[in-house]
Amino acid sequence: MNFGDDDCNGEVRIADAQKTARAVIGLPVTQTEPCPDIGSTTSVSGVDRVWGDVECSGALGIGDAQKIARYLVDLLVSQTEPCPDIGVEVTLPTPTPTPGPV
Repeated sequence: MNFGDDDCNGEVRIADAQKTARAVIGLPVTQTEPCPDIGSTTSVSGVDRVWGDVECSGALGIGDAQKIARYLVDLLVSQTEPCPDIGVEVTLPTPTPTPGPV
């Protein structure tokens, strides 16, 4: 998974910035399971983070969508360490299968 791939489709695209912006202003966002919901807390490479918070500020904001968009058009995106750079590979928790009926 690449950091900033908020919809977990395998690549960082403008749709990730759009979904992040929609979540920030309270519009519905559809995610494909097991991708975390944007704004939820999940483990990203072993560190609890707000999913979609590519600034690593601890909260989702419009700046997160802007950083994804800047990354996509090759504009400078500064990150504060230890926040991962947008586009670098990160790991998410492996979902636990739900047991079926016995």
